[in-house]
Amino acid sequence: WRGGGGNPFVPGPPAPRVQDIPPRGGSPPITYTSQNKPRGPPGWAIWLGAISFISFGFFRVGQTNKERNLNKKEKRESPSLVCVCFFPNRT
Repeated sequence: WRGGGGNPFVPGPPAPRVQDIPPRGGSPPITYTSQNKPRGPPGWAIWLGAISFISFGFFRVGQTNKERNLNKKEKRESPSLVCVCFFPNRT
C-alpha cells in the first residue's frame, strides 16, 4: 500500500507530475479521409426509394377507393334494378 502504516485509506506521497507535450517539429498529420470509405447507398437513392414507395402506396389507396366506391354504387343500385325487372313501368 502507498498509505502510511499499511492503512489503504491514508494517501501516500504525491506522484511526480509529467506534462504531455508534442514532439519536436509537431505531430504528424492525421490522414482520416483515406480510412472513410463510402458505405451504403447515397442519400439521393434513399430519398428516391422512399418517394417511390410512398407514391406507390398512395396509388394503391386510390385504386382501392375507386373499387370500393364502385362496389358501394352497385350495392346501392341493385334494389332499383330488381324493381325495374319486376315492375317495368316504375322507376
